[in-house]
Amino acid sequence: MLTNCQAFRHFFQLPTELRQQIYASYFDYVPVTYPNLHPPLLLSSPSLYTDAFPVWRRLWPEAHIRFKDTKHFLDLFTSITRSTLCKLRHVSVVAGPVPLYPEPFKLGYVGTAASDLADILPLFPSLQLSTLTVYDPFYGYTYKREDYAYPSNAAHLTVDWLVGSQGWKELIFVAPRHRLLQYFSTPPVAQPSTWDAIIKQKDGVHSGACVQMFQLDKDQRRVPVSFGPHYTCGRIFSSEQWQDTIEIRITRGQDARYVAENDSGRTFISGLFECWSWRDIQEDGMLLDGEDDITN
Repeated sequence: MLTNCQAFRHFFQLPTELRQQIYASYFDYVPVTYPNLHPPLLLSSPSLYTDAFPVWRRLWPEAHIRFKDTKHFLDLFTSITRSTLCKLRHVSVVAGPVPLYPEPFKLGYVGTAASDLADILPLFPSLQLSTLTVYDPFYGYTYKREDYAYPSNAAHLTVDWLVGSQGWKELIFVAPRHRLLQYFSTPPVAQPSTWDAIIKQKDGVHSGACVQMFQLDKDQRRVPVSFGPHYTCGRIFSSEQWQDTIEIRITRGQDARYVAENDSGRTFISGLFECWSWRDIQEDGMLLDGEDDITN
């Protein structure tokens, strides 16, 4: 009977093309978390690294890349070329704010400005992701400081913005139920039907574009949910239900053009990046980190 080591050695006797297909299937299945962009397989042995790395080097933009925060998202996206950027296909990010502190004489801004994904995504024209998964920063309690002024309506407003954004074919927004539904616009509107009407108007009623909202219980089972202008959160959800997760899936139309284009609108973050590179911003002390970071 062959031992695991003996069986492993026989793997390299397979035809090169077959081994490469196996590697490609593995890389397509196993996500990587930035800044470690090496799947576990490449770290398992020098022989496997030598054999599999050329496949990974060719395919890594198509892998599922996860970011634990928006800063890491910026670290990678500002370090790659536009030709590589347009090859990225699957990204998930905890969309917390990036706390910036420009000096008073720079750009005329004073104090801090927490720029989140809604501000940052338009910086990268030519982005054309197949899937973008966005986690509310309080999902999984990434941010714990109760005195951090992240507005209670931030999750709802983020979805408002994402519905109109570019650069992705399907977007999944994940948030704790109370984070998304504790806020209602004034006057309150029905959801996800309002978001669904917006995406259909954008891509066409019969294009297949849609917005769906699900409740995920502790077993990750999906149940379609909605809320309307005649409801208040306290009436329709028990305290147990409030612990559940809400998942919003936004799908673009079949023939929709979703490639991100240059955004002509000027915002705080776009003005900053017109004058400084991401490295300059960090080296000039405009990024709060360590004890000064209000998101710690």
